Amino acid sequence: MEPMQLLWQLQETEQKIMQKEKELQSLPSVAEYQEKKQTVKGQEDHLARREEQHRSVKKELSRKEMELQNVSAALEASRKKLYSGEVPSVKELENLEKKVQSQGREKQQLEEKVIELMESLESLEEELSGLRQEKDRETEALKQVRARAKKDFQGVQQELEQLKQQRQQLEQKIPPELVAKYRELSRGGKRCISRVKDNFCGICNVSLPSAFRAHLLTPGKEVFCENCGSLLVLAEADSSGE
Repeated sequence: MEPMQLLWQLQETEQKIMQKEKELQSLPSVAEYQEKKQTVKGQEDHLARREEQHRSVKKELSRKEMELQNVSAALEASRKKLYSGEVPSVKELENLEKKVQSQGREKQQLEEKVIELMESLESLEEELSGLRQEKDRETEALKQVRARAKKDFQGVQQELEQLKQQRQQLEQKIPPELVAKYRELSRGGKRCISRVKDNFCGICNVSLPSAFRAHLLTPGKEVFCENCGSLLVLAEADSSGE
């Protein structure tokens, strides 16, 4: 194969490499995995906050139940003393009766608080059960999406490696000075080698003068498209005269 045709193949291979590199950065399955990962992270954070709240309520409930036991015991002792006949002074009896009433109110308030905390704890436990089940489902879905993303990524990466090997093989077959010329013209990743077929530029699709064909058939002669400035090379069929 002519060096110029190999050079065109090198360009097309490098264009495919650039496309694959872009594809590697924007795989739908990878984007889905990242999104699902964020979703699961949000669920884990929300679950952690609710579990911390559950521990806090449980701790508060335990504390209030202990207070209730102490107040109940103190109230029982005060009542026993009040009705025992052991208090001789009327003033002491009045004070003790006030104490019993105060302890009774405190006990009632604590009982109401304990009931409130128990209801809150029950509600949190029900919510936590649902959150854990939902997180488990999303975690399992995340594993499946991750496996799919990994497979897609490795598939494109393998294709990319094959293309890079093709590029290396082509570079070894093309004269170094021609490769250097191509590198100079293709800065920025643009296509600069145009394959001519039926006298049309393969890049800008402009009809080329018939005289260009003779120039293109001249070995070693560099011919450029007057419209887009691309380096022209004949398609294999045109160069063979078919």
